Amino acid sequence: MKFKRLQTKLLLAIGFVVVISFIATIGFILRKTYLDDKAEAFDKVAILSREYANYVEGEINIAMNTSRLLAQTFEGMKKSGNTDRYVMNNILKNVLEENPKISGVWTCWESNALDGRDKEFANTIGHDETGRFIPTWDRSDNGIVLNPVEGYEETILQAKKNRREIVLEPYFHEIEGKEVLMTSLVTPIAVNGEILGVTGVDIPLYTLQEMTSQIRPYETGYASLIANNGTFAAHGDVEKLGQDIGDTEMALGVKKAVKEGEYHDLLYRSKVTNEDSYTYLSPINIGNSTTPWSFGITVSMSKILENAEKLKKLSTLIALIFIGLILMIINFMTRSIVKPIVKTTDMIIDISEGEGDLTKRLEVYTYDEVGQLAKGFNLFVDKIQELILQIKSNADIVAQSSAEIRVTMDENNKGIEEIANAIADVTDISQSNTAVIEETTASIEQLGSSIEAISGETKDVLNTSEKALDATNEGKLLMNKVVQANNKVNEASKNVGKIIGELRIASDKVGEIVSIISNISEQTNLLSLNAAIESARAGEYGRGFSIVAQEVGKLAEESKESTINIKKIINEIQTKTDNADIAIKETQKIVEVSIEKFNIINKHFDIILESIEDTTSKIESISNSSNQQAQAAEEMSKAINELSMSIVRNTNSAQQINGVIEEQVSSFEEIGANVEELNNIAEKLKEKTDKFKA
Repeated sequence: MKFKRLQTKLLLAIGFVVVISFIATIGFILRKTYLDDKAEAFDKVAILSREYANYVEGEINIAMNTSRLLAQTFEGMKKSGNTDRYVMNNILKNVLEENPKISGVWTCWESNALDGRDKEFANTIGHDETGRFIPTWDRSDNGIVLNPVEGYEETILQAKKNRREIVLEPYFHEIEGKEVLMTSLVTPIAVNGEILGVTGVDIPLYTLQEMTSQIRPYETGYASLIANNGTFAAHGDVEKLGQDIGDTEMALGVKKAVKEGEYHDLLYRSKVTNEDSYTYLSPINIGNSTTPWSFGITVSMSKILENAEKLKKLSTLIALIFIGLILMIINFMTRSIVKPIVKTTDMIIDISEGEGDLTKRLEVYTYDEVGQLAKGFNLFVDKIQELILQIKSNADIVAQSSAEIRVTMDENNKGIEEIANAIADVTDISQSNTAVIEETTASIEQLGSSIEAISGETKDVLNTSEKALDATNEGKLLMNKVVQANNKVNEASKNVGKIIGELRIASDKVGEIVSIISNISEQTNLLSLNAAIESARAGEYGRGFSIVAQEVGKLAEESKESTINIKKIINEIQTKTDNADIAIKETQKIVEVSIEKFNIINKHFDIILESIEDTTSKIESISNSSNQQAQAAEEMSKAINELSMSIVRNTNSAQQINGVIEEQVSSFEEIGANVEELNNIAEKLKEKTDKFKA
């Protein structure tokens, strides 16, 4: 999926990194808390198991010490030869009386091993049918009573075999009408290395059962006391007392750990709580026996991890709240970053399409890279606005100058038309004079006889000459006006050339500014590339910034393309400005040529004027000396010849003037075309610049 908005890209990229980082951190903390709580709970369970194991071990060892003390006492009596059975019974009775936690004490001796007097005590209380000394003192409803020991043979055989203290496996025994789970602690009596008998202490396990049933670690946990044979000597569930722990793989592992006196822990699905449970077993070493027991503490994993679960839920809630806040902050930050970039992009696109509002400026709120971008863009728009205003002003001046040149050209055309009409009159008059002179020459022989006719003709010639003189003077005045108009055209052309020169300089400045902007775009693109490299080095934490660097690089490329478009427009303006400059220069040359030719025409008018004035003067002389024409026939003939030559010169001059006028008309037409082209260029330039609001 491609997202077109930079803000969306930044929000998703940064938000993704932040959310993943936040989730990873919270997950790590929760996992660490879970493991720590679990380890702490396991440690507490282990400590609790060891503490109770030590307590049970101490309680049982108290009874074992009693058994050991009795064995040592009887052993000493045997060695000293003081084997009074009555005294030994009293010792047993006194021990039971002094230890309320003990339910019974007893001793068993091999046949005749005590004092060799077994037959004397046959079938007496505390003895069997052979008289062996096997008394047991038990607590009953009637107090402490003496009974013979039952099943003593197996106990003595086991003592002889192990030659160590013995802990009998738990067994049920009736006390005061109730079946009570008990165990016996047996100590062998050895004299000179030979086992002669044993002493034993019976302890009921209900006191340990009461203690065990009150142990409720983590509210739902329970404790258990496991004998060496794998039966429960105490348990939180009284129904399990005396029962075997089972023959499953897990149970067999527990039995092995109990027999070997090892610490042992295990995770399993408890049948009691129907939950995942953790059990820790601590060995209980009783005396110097080889049959250790174990005390176990079992707790529910749900209770162990209850705080961790609460913390997990609380952390999840807090994480969601903080993720929401972080996303809001990221959204605000990305919006504040992207907003000026979007405005800059919109203005660049607006300007590049030729419909930009150059009066608008980006607001600068920060002094970071985005603020510097907005500030630099505003400076760029300032220069573009100044340039566009200058171009508009110059275009208006060019258009105004073109209009003035057009007016001047119109005036010149009118003057040329008047000159042409005057020259036509001069030509007609010259042709008329030529005809008159021919008639005069043909009639010169008749001068003598027709003085009056000659006089009249002379007056007509005088009038004609005066008209020619007036026309020539008027033509000279018109010629002066044409020269003045040409000078104005020349001055206007120079002004237009100067303005075009300034326009070209302004265009060059715009080109320089565009080059600077292009360089800035390239440097920005390079900085974007460097930023992308640095963000790549930063890994996951630099990914959001890498996307920002890519977007800045794209903006730089867009700015570069915009500057290229502006540069094309400037090059087009420069090209048309150069064409206009060339056209103005050609116009100036044509105007200079026109002025030069009009000066020549002016000189010809001076010659024509002098000729006509001379002709008039001579005609006046003819008129004044008409009476003397006969005498001055030769002089008059000569004067007529000179007049004829003057008229011919006038005609030639008129023809030359007509040719110059035709050239001038052609020049003016060319100037008009150049002015029209210049006006078109100014209009196009104005049309281009009017697209910008400056």
